[in-house]
Amino acid sequence: MKKFFFLIAIIAGTLTSVNSFGQGKGQIWLGGNANANIMLSPEFALTLGADGHYFLMDNLSLGANLGIAMMGDETTTSLTPMARYFIGNIFPQVSYQIMPEGGGLGVGAGYWYNLNDNVNITPVLNYDMETEAIGLNIGFGIKLK
Repeated sequence: MKKFFFLIAIIAGTLTSVNSFGQGKGQIWLGGNANANIMLSPEFALTLGADGHYFLMDNLSLGANLGIAMMGDETTTSLTPMARYFIGNIFPQVSYQIMPEGGGLGVGAGYWYNLNDNVNITPVLNYDMETEAIGLNIGFGIKLK
């Protein structure tokens, strides 16, 4: 666990460049993502999803992800509400994954990179406290409003 938070601190420290960043109150972003989870056991899971984020105020977004996960020959769906707080282009994220078999609290850190004013790419490193899985999520977003 300490190694995970140390890794997050290193990533946050190396991603300090700030490009044009204009997330403000009332903006809505929709997108998709792919998430590869590597559990501390030898299991591997791939999740594909669609997500949306609404900025309640400057630098604070609430969102949700609807995902489908494939692990071995098992497939399951999930709903994951989340909150992000932006410090420049870097954001910590807190989420809670709701699945038919249960759920779990997750924490992570990510980087919001604007390709232009209406399109972004967001890599996020996640840690699921329930399954102890570390995941790398690569997402994209399109600004609706």
